[in-house]
Amino acid sequence: MPFSVSFPDKQKNDQYPYILLALLIGILLIVGSHYIPANGEIWSALKRLVEELVVVLISVWGVSLFYERFLAERHFNRFHENLRNLIRQGELNAAVCEALGILEIHISRRSYEDKHSFSSKVENVGSGDVVRITGRSLIFSMYGWRDLRRVLDNGSRLQMCLVDPSIRDSPLNYLAGYSPEEIDFAIHRFIRSVKPWLLTAKPKGAVEVRFHRVHILDSYSEISKPHYSRAAWDLNFGEGTEERRIFYLNGEGALGKNLRDGRYQLIWDRAEPQFRYENGTIELDKLSGISSLQPCEQKTDS
Repeated sequence: MPFSVSFPDKQKNDQYPYILLALLIGILLIVGSHYIPANGEIWSALKRLVEELVVVLISVWGVSLFYERFLAERHFNRFHENLRNLIRQGELNAAVCEALGILEIHISRRSYEDKHSFSSKVENVGSGDVVRITGRSLIFSMYGWRDLRRVLDNGSRLQMCLVDPSIRDSPLNYLAGYSPEEIDFAIHRFIRSVKPWLLTAKPKGAVEVRFHRVHILDSYSEISKPHYSRAAWDLNFGEGTEERRIFYLNGEGALGKNLRDGRYQLIWDRAEPQFRYENGTIELDKLSGISSLQPCEQKTDS
């Protein structure tokens, strides 16, 4: 629908008669006050009261008449123009977001989690659904493993893709919030907590972990169901959860398809499989033999 907003150019001002009447009353009162005798305290008080009332009437209604006659229209026109611009800009931004499939924009990870916690998003996933998380260390996902358990308990497929821990000298090292040690801790968490749970609980879902070698600053998580896809694009600008900007997307929208097909699907396809659990058994496990995790394990166990 094309943008349109209209305001009447001029409106009939029905206040002028009342303003003029109030001014006329004020003039009559100031004239009549001269005929009030000044003899006695009562008459003197009455005379002062009338004079004060005249000042109030003439000043208030006089200023109102001056504003209505000479200033109001100019101020209203300026207000209308600003309002038009704000509405036009808002509709333009909303139209662009709708075209790109951007559902919401959050100024922090906490704001996003308050409205779209992972536990609430995976409540209704089932057999055949896919939950894929691609990022650097995925440390927050690993330490929130209890929420990820629901994905496997419901029979869905969980795919996790993180940076190869053998890459220690990354060009991203000088950026705030990047730490190769986070990858070590995330993998250590998976080996010490997730793997034993898989062996004992034997959930009906499947999980696969891959290592990629792309120096990315963002992460991308997507829940894919038949005829339904929702994704979160997490832009990281520092440590913690506050220095993150989250785009909540329709995975089948323009931006969602660009990110999935033009970036993260390619990263996943070229990533090296490291761990795979399916049909109640661990089919592949290269994580346990990673030598770079030994210092991390010793530090954690001590």
